[in-house]
Amino acid sequence: MAYKEIYLARRNPSIAEEDWPRTWRSHAVFVGSLGVGGPIELMLYNSRQYGVDAPGVTTEYDGVALLSYATQAQMVRELSSEVQSQIDTDELRVFDGNVPAFTLFAVETSVAGGAPTEFAVIRFLARPEGSTEGEFSESWASYAPSASERSVRNTLIGEPPVGYEFDGISEDWFSSADAARQFVEQSADDLWSFADRDRSVTILTKVTHRWPR
Repeated sequence: MAYKEIYLARRNPSIAEEDWPRTWRSHAVFVGSLGVGGPIELMLYNSRQYGVDAPGVTTEYDGVALLSYATQAQMVRELSSEVQSQIDTDELRVFDGNVPAFTLFAVETSVAGGAPTEFAVIRFLARPEGSTEGEFSESWASYAPSASERSVRNTLIGEPPVGYEFDGISEDWFSSADAARQFVEQSADDLWSFADRDRSVTILTKVTHRWPR
């Protein structure tokens, strides 16, 4: 089990698509230079695959960050006002807003497979109107895609930010972009029997920054 800090990011509109991965990495380098990040066990920056089309994938967001911790307490960081101000300023250089406005917290359950590979289909799932959290959780727990090399279910904890009212986040990992795209194209309709397709977000991603390497 791991605890996760997950954010669904939009880049600063002034940043070109081709410059986004490099600019995003520069933010990690900057924050690291301030001595922030200590207990993070694994950090993955998953950029959207630009120019890769598949049914239902988003073009509204630019990437998903996955930060893993051993305990829930480690996700809480107390920073000085000076350091926090520097981070806030750099976030606005990179993103369309400050990171807490689009960050969710979760507990990871590994469904199948080993370590993350290079490509991931990440879904931010919202349950249908009228469905209870219990109904959603029970249906999701019985849903296990067989095509992915690694499958992860992230159960949310705490209140989500406004505009990010999701009920769970799934990760399905692949060694190739083609396999990830085909997974999206062939995903079974039974996923949408317990998740709202229109209110959920599917993003096709590639890892562009990984720590530790």
